[in-house]
Amino acid sequence: MRVYEVSARRRDGFDLEEYPPDRGLSDLEVQQTLTTGQFIFRTRIDIFTEKGILRADVATIFETSEELAEPEEEILDEFAHEVGLPNTIPYLRVYVQQAARLIGVPAPLLKHYWGDELKRLELRRRKQIEGDSSENPESPDA
Repeated sequence: MRVYEVSARRRDGFDLEEYPPDRGLSDLEVQQTLTTGQFIFRTRIDIFTEKGILRADVATIFETSEELAEPEEEILDEFAHEVGLPNTIPYLRVYVQQAARLIGVPAPLLKHYWGDELKRLELRRRKQIEGDSSENPESPDA
């Protein structure tokens, strides 16, 4: 496990208009990298609450016994959902709670996402985005 960032900032006393609160929702990002002898799965979460801004960024490092060719996209996707994310979420949860406690704001509850559940959420989000873009097509003359 590698920690890249753990940070927290209280909202009171700062002009944080560029970071609007979204009532405890979060932004979760993942990255995967295959290097010689290692497969690295990195997860970052940003949480913008009414009381503060919390961020945790961690990676799980999987050692490979032999050099691997670049896996197919489907294999990477399956690995991310079934192995990578379930291994990093507990660490994100701990670091977000520690950061919140450090600055004296309530710690948000981070949901545990099972692989198939996350896939359904991603599909629903894609459909929402596609629906929004088809309803509001941008005119090149605008």
